[in-house]
Amino acid sequence: MYFTSHTSPSKAGDQNEDWLAATSDVIVILDGATIRTETGCSHGVSWYARKLGTAILDGAGSHSRPLKVVLADAIGAVAALHEETCDLTHPGTPSAAVGIIRFSEGSLQYLVLGDVSLVLEMSDLEVQVLSDDRVSKTGSHERKIADGFAIGTQEKYEAMLRMKHAELGARNVPGGYFISAADPSVAEESITGSLPLRNVVRLAAMTDGAARIVDLFSSRSWPRVLNTLEQDGPSALLAIVRELEEADPTGEKYPRNKKSDDASVVFVDPHRVPTRWNGARPGRPVNFEVDWDSARVKSSREETLAEYRRLMQSGLMGEDPDAWKRHNPELAEQARRKKVEAARELVAEADTPSR
Repeated sequence: MYFTSHTSPSKAGDQNEDWLAATSDVIVILDGATIRTETGCSHGVSWYARKLGTAILDGAGSHSRPLKVVLADAIGAVAALHEETCDLTHPGTPSAAVGIIRFSEGSLQYLVLGDVSLVLEMSDLEVQVLSDDRVSKTGSHERKIADGFAIGTQEKYEAMLRMKHAELGARNVPGGYFISAADPSVAEESITGSLPLRNVVRLAAMTDGAARIVDLFSSRSWPRVLNTLEQDGPSALLAIVRELEEADPTGEKYPRNKKSDDASVVFVDPHRVPTRWNGARPGRPVNFEVDWDSARVKSSREETLAEYRRLMQSGLMGEDPDAWKRHNPELAEQARRKKVEAARELVAEADTPSR
């Protein structure tokens, strides 16, 4: 298992309300909901995300427990930490969107609640994006009005406040949207599923502050996002997001709630193993300066991914670095001849009388 991650606050020095963690079998990523109103809670969103993430990570370690149960128990455990000091019935009580991935017995299990995104490239070349966008469908009238004002203006602030109240009115109620807060029952509203791990080439989990590179700015396709993450790393992807934000600071070209948002990414290659061989493994593009969305490149990638699937089915992506030779008779014969020649040379040297 190979993974790499990066998280960045919306502004240097500000508190980061995202939270992420990755182990050999569990990945958790949270996006704390921005507070614009009273909360009835003496703790902040960062505190809530940190406590909830830790509880999820601990509970998900038991693979016999369904992820919905893991999330429900974690929400309940965090609520118990501050129910005596805070008003958890307040509509603005701290909350967070949740993404969980667990690797168990050859399967990839996932859970999404709220607008985090899980991006999976499958062995058939298709990219699946799993996200819960119900929050973006609430307060649509107020959201449209807010988008008409420049970021940083008093009009924008007041419009955003009205939009937030409209969102809170639809939070965790039928017909609205659902997010982890203080009620464990919302876990039942999460999107869950399971996929054979061998069918997943690579994947990423990200908060909406990172996903905006596609969803808002349309600067990259999802395959190209995965290429950037693999070749240059999550920090490079987030640097591109920050550049796009800086180029449109008032939201004139890309209307949004705020110039920058907390952004977090975890990239995972579930099949990469340590190797002495140089170069990318099958299925891996090696030239970044190409149009990944062109028909020619897609055709080429389909061929290399077919080779990737063949190797996966034959077990050649495992720990044996010489296994591939056994499936290539010509190379195997060349290797055998070299060994025979080397052995003959050693025998000849041993039989040569020393002077």
